[in-house]
Amino acid sequence: AEKARLEEQAAAEAVAASAEKAAGGAASEAAAAERAAMLEAMLEVIIDAASCGDKKRVMAWLDAGGRIDARAAGGLTLLMVAAICGQLRLVESLLQRGASVNLTSKRGGPGALLMAVVNDHAS
Repeated sequence: AEKARLEEQAAAEAVAASAEKAAGGAASEAAAAERAAMLEAMLEVIIDAASCGDKKRVMAWLDAGGRIDARAAGGLTLLMVAAICGQLRLVESLLQRGASVNLTSKRGGPGALLMAVVNDHAS
């Protein structure tokens, strides 16, 4: 009888631990979703930073989990904005981080490379 009671107790503890882990996982997922929403909310500010060549701020946002090819409300990516504004150092850093040169604006306009050329920043 004692052995059966101990087995039931162990099983109950295992179920409780599993439930606690699942609850923690749900909390972690909720925290991750909240963080992603916060990063997306900051995107317009980071786009402005990219236009000014504020590499430190842009890289910090990316390090915090920002998406390298995230699009601002106007459909432009960080790379597109940096290219349009002639921010060569930032362009290089974004490319090193894997920014896509093949994306076009949401309206089907030119990609980052052509935007740089059109705005006389072909270097």
